[in-house]
Amino acid sequence: MTVIDIYIKSDFVRKYRSICEKYNDFNNRMRGDNILLYKKMFDKLNINYTYNKKESFFKLENFIADYKFNLNLILKGGLVEALIYIETEDDFLKPSGRFDFIAEQIDKEFDRKKYNLPKYCSEQELECIVEELLSLYQDLRTEFRNSA
Repeated sequence: MTVIDIYIKSDFVRKYRSICEKYNDFNNRMRGDNILLYKKMFDKLNINYTYNKKESFFKLENFIADYKFNLNLILKGGLVEALIYIETEDDFLKPSGRFDFIAEQIDKEFDRKKYNLPKYCSEQELECIVEELLSLYQDLRTEFRNSA
């Protein structure tokens, strides 16, 4: 089974599109960058993370056998940019990177201009988006584990 097959089996494109459809109010999104709010939210959700201060993103790491799964979340200006990288000892499995680019690679009908990044208008929406993205990330890891 290829990595693309795993994305397809986990229903990645449909789930990501659904998140972007649900959270898509660009004009009323929260503005600014509030690192303390983000850290408080991750702690509240009991998520183990590291924060890369230099590049301003939150990173979650998990291991399945010899593979390292990295989920990077950039939270800024009311937008949630999610990126995934699956590392082997000496390379990255493809596709990887931003969720919207991956969805577009898997499904040519995916409209990346319309469904690029989820947008949050409140702390509650931010929490919901992060929880849904984490669920999607967990689904991918589960399918990966089942295919190994």
